[in-house]
Amino acid sequence: MDCIERDPSYATVLSDKHVARRVLVADFLTVPVEPRFDRVLMNPPFTRGTDMAHVAHALRFLKPNGLLVSVMSWTVTEQTDSTAAFRKLVEQPGGHVEALPARAFAQSGTTVDTVLVAIPATRPGGARPTVWPVHDIPVGDAEELRSPADIAAEIVSDLRKAVAAFEKVASGLTRSAPTTVPDDIEVS
Repeated sequence: MDCIERDPSYATVLSDKHVARRVLVADFLTVPVEPRFDRVLMNPPFTRGTDMAHVAHALRFLKPNGLLVSVMSWTVTEQTDSTAAFRKLVEQPGGHVEALPARAFAQSGTTVDTVLVAIPATRPGGARPTVWPVHDIPVGDAEELRSPADIAAEIVSDLRKAVAAFEKVASGLTRSAPTTVPDDIEVS
Protein backbone atom coordinates (compact mmCIF):
# COMPACT_ATOMS: atom_id res chain seq x y z
CA MET A 1 0.00 0.00 0.00
CA ASP A 2 1.20 3.50 -0.85
CA CYS A 3 0.03 6.45 1.26
CA ILE A 4 -0.04 10.13 0.47
CA GLU A 5 -0.39 12.40 3.51
CA ARG A 6 -0.01 16.16 3.59
CA ASP A 7 0.61 16.45 7.34
CA PRO A 8 4.19 15.40 8.21
CA SER A 9 3.25 14.23 11.72
CA TYR A 10 0.48 11.97 10.38
CA ALA A 11 2.88 10.70 7.71
CA THR A 12 5.36 9.81 10.45
CA VAL A 13 2.67 7.84 12.30
CA LEU A 14 1.87 5.94 9.09
CA SER A 15 5.58 5.19 8.51
CA ASP A 16 6.09 4.09 12.11
CA LYS A 17 3.16 1.66 11.87
CA HIS A 18 4.81 -0.07 8.87
CA VAL A 19 1.45 -0.47 7.14
CA ALA A 20 2.59 1.12 3.90
CA ARG A 21 5.20 0.30 1.34
CA ARG A 22 5.72 4.01 0.79
CA VAL A 23 4.50 7.17 2.54
CA LEU A 24 4.72 10.34 0.49
CA VAL A 25 4.41 13.67 2.31
CA ALA A 26 2.63 15.87 -0.23
CA ASP A 27 -0.53 17.73 -1.13
CA PHE A 28 -2.37 14.96 -2.97
CA LEU A 29 -3.80 17.37 -5.53
CA THR A 30 -0.25 18.16 -6.72
CA VAL A 31 0.84 14.53 -7.14
CA PRO A 32 1.28 13.68 -10.83
CA VAL A 33 -1.27 11.21 -12.15
CA GLU A 34 -0.12 7.68 -12.84
CA PRO A 35 -2.91 5.11 -13.47
CA ARG A 36 -1.29 2.19 -11.67
CA PHE A 37 -3.59 1.27 -8.77
CA ASP A 38 -6.24 -1.44 -8.56
CA ARG A 39 -7.78 0.18 -5.48
CA VAL A 40 -7.78 3.66 -4.00
CA LEU A 41 -9.06 4.12 -0.44
CA MET A 42 -9.52 7.67 0.75
CA ASN A 43 -10.50 9.90 3.64
CA PRO A 44 -9.98 13.32 2.04
CA PRO A 45 -10.48 16.68 3.75
CA PHE A 46 -14.09 17.92 3.54
CA THR A 47 -13.57 21.70 3.71
CA ARG A 48 -15.30 23.69 0.94
CA GLY A 49 -15.81 20.69 -1.34
CA THR A 50 -12.17 19.64 -1.25
CA ASP A 51 -13.28 16.03 -0.92
CA MET A 52 -14.83 16.21 -4.40
CA ALA A 53 -11.59 17.58 -5.90
CA HIS A 54 -9.53 14.85 -4.21
CA VAL A 55 -11.80 12.06 -5.43
CA ALA A 56 -11.89 13.44 -8.98
CA HIS A 57 -8.07 13.54 -8.97
CA ALA A 58 -7.77 10.08 -7.41
CA LEU A 59 -9.95 8.45 -10.08
CA ARG A 60 -7.18 9.19 -12.56
CA PHE A 61 -4.82 6.92 -10.59
CA LEU A 62 -6.97 3.81 -11.18
CA LYS A 63 -6.23 1.05 -13.65
CA PRO A 64 -9.13 0.34 -16.08
CA ASN A 65 -10.76 -2.22 -13.78
CA GLY A 66 -9.92 -0.37 -10.56
CA LEU A 67 -12.20 0.82 -7.79
CA LEU A 68 -12.09 3.94 -5.63
CA VAL A 69 -13.76 4.01 -2.20
CA SER A 70 -13.87 7.20 -0.18
CA VAL A 71 -15.44 8.61 2.96
CA MET A 72 -16.99 11.93 1.96
CA SER A 73 -19.03 14.74 3.42
CA TRP A 74 -22.81 14.38 3.23
CA THR A 75 -22.76 17.56 1.12
CA VAL A 76 -21.94 15.57 -2.03
CA THR A 77 -25.43 14.02 -1.92
CA GLU A 78 -27.14 17.39 -2.30
CA GLN A 79 -28.19 18.55 -5.74
CA THR A 80 -26.50 21.91 -6.11
CA ASP A 81 -24.46 23.71 -8.75
CA SER A 82 -21.28 22.91 -6.84
CA THR A 83 -22.01 19.16 -6.68
CA ALA A 84 -23.48 18.63 -10.17
CA ALA A 85 -20.22 17.71 -11.93
CA PHE A 86 -19.16 15.43 -9.10
CA ARG A 87 -22.50 13.64 -9.05
CA LYS A 88 -22.11 12.91 -12.79
CA LEU A 89 -18.60 11.60 -12.08
CA VAL A 90 -20.16 9.09 -9.66
CA GLU A 91 -23.22 8.22 -11.76
CA GLN A 92 -21.59 7.68 -15.18
CA PRO A 93 -19.50 4.66 -14.18
CA GLY A 94 -22.29 3.27 -11.96
CA GLY A 95 -20.94 4.43 -8.62
CA HIS A 96 -22.56 3.58 -5.30
CA VAL A 97 -23.25 5.96 -2.40
CA GLU A 98 -24.13 4.76 1.07
CA ALA A 99 -25.04 6.87 4.10
CA LEU A 100 -22.94 6.24 7.19
CA PRO A 101 -24.47 6.57 10.66
CA ALA A 102 -24.95 10.15 11.88
CA ARG A 103 -21.80 11.53 13.51
CA ALA A 104 -19.95 8.33 12.62
CA PHE A 105 -16.56 9.98 13.20
CA ALA A 106 -17.41 12.04 16.29
CA GLN A 107 -14.88 10.07 18.33
CA SER A 108 -12.20 11.18 15.85
CA GLY A 109 -13.16 14.81 16.25
CA THR A 110 -15.60 15.51 13.44
CA THR A 111 -19.37 15.68 13.66
CA VAL A 112 -19.83 16.09 9.91
CA ASP A 113 -22.34 13.60 8.52
CA THR A 114 -20.69 11.34 5.97
CA VAL A 115 -21.28 8.91 3.15
CA LEU A 116 -19.20 6.13 1.67
CA VAL A 117 -18.73 6.54 -2.08
CA ALA A 118 -17.52 3.71 -4.33
CA ILE A 119 -16.67 4.52 -7.96
CA PRO A 120 -15.44 1.96 -10.49
CA ALA A 121 -12.90 3.13 -13.07
CA THR A 122 -15.09 1.70 -15.83
CA ARG A 123 -18.81 1.01 -15.78
CA PRO A 124 -19.43 -2.69 -15.13
CA GLY A 125 -21.98 -4.55 -17.22
CA GLY A 126 -25.41 -4.48 -15.63
CA ALA A 127 -24.57 -1.52 -13.39
CA ARG A 128 -27.66 -0.01 -11.81
CA PRO A 129 -28.34 3.71 -11.63
CA THR A 130 -26.78 5.47 -8.66
CA VAL A 131 -29.20 6.01 -5.80
CA TRP A 132 -28.31 8.99 -3.64
CA PRO A 133 -29.26 8.69 0.03
CA VAL A 134 -31.43 11.33 1.66
CA HIS A 135 -31.38 12.62 5.21
CA ASP A 136 -34.17 11.13 7.26
CA ILE A 137 -36.11 13.88 8.96
CA PRO A 138 -37.49 12.60 12.25
CA VAL A 139 -41.24 12.77 12.41
CA GLY A 140 -42.38 14.18 15.71
CA ASP A 141 -45.87 14.59 17.06
CA ALA A 142 -47.57 16.86 14.60
CA GLU A 143 -48.88 20.00 16.21
CA GLU A 144 -52.55 20.40 15.40
CA LEU A 145 -53.01 23.26 13.00
CA ARG A 146 -55.42 25.98 13.96
CA SER A 147 -57.73 27.62 11.47
CA PRO A 148 -56.62 30.94 9.97
CA ALA A 149 -59.76 32.57 11.41
CA ASP A 150 -58.78 31.49 14.95
CA ILE A 151 -55.25 32.77 14.48
CA ALA A 152 -56.53 36.12 13.12
CA ALA A 153 -58.95 36.48 16.06
CA GLU A 154 -56.10 35.90 18.52
CA ILE A 155 -53.94 38.50 16.77
CA VAL A 156 -56.78 41.07 16.84
CA SER A 157 -57.37 40.40 20.55
CA ASP A 158 -53.65 40.81 21.34
CA LEU A 159 -53.51 44.03 19.31
CA ARG A 160 -56.52 45.45 21.18
CA LYS A 161 -54.82 44.70 24.50
CA ALA A 162 -51.59 46.33 23.29
CA VAL A 163 -53.41 49.46 22.05
CA ALA A 164 -55.25 49.76 25.37
CA ALA A 165 -51.97 49.46 27.28
CA PHE A 166 -50.33 52.14 25.10
CA GLU A 167 -53.33 54.45 25.58
CA LYS A 168 -53.07 54.12 29.39
CA VAL A 169 -49.33 54.91 29.28
CA ALA A 170 -49.93 57.87 26.92
CA SER A 171 -52.71 59.22 29.07
CA GLY A 172 -50.50 58.98 32.16
CA LEU A 173 -47.71 60.85 30.37
CA THR A 174 -49.98 63.68 29.19
CA ARG A 175 -51.35 64.28 32.71
CA SER A 176 -47.81 64.79 34.05
CA ALA A 177 -48.25 61.71 36.13
CA PRO A 178 -45.27 59.54 37.07
CA THR A 179 -43.72 57.95 33.97
CA THR A 180 -43.91 54.43 35.31
CA VAL A 181 -46.20 51.86 33.80
CA PRO A 182 -49.39 51.46 35.88
CA ASP A 183 -49.59 48.18 37.85
CA ASP A 184 -52.72 47.01 36.04
CA ILE A 185 -50.98 46.97 32.62
CA GLU A 186 -49.50 43.68 31.55
CA VAL A 187 -46.21 44.14 29.70
CA SER A 188 -44.93 41.24 27.66
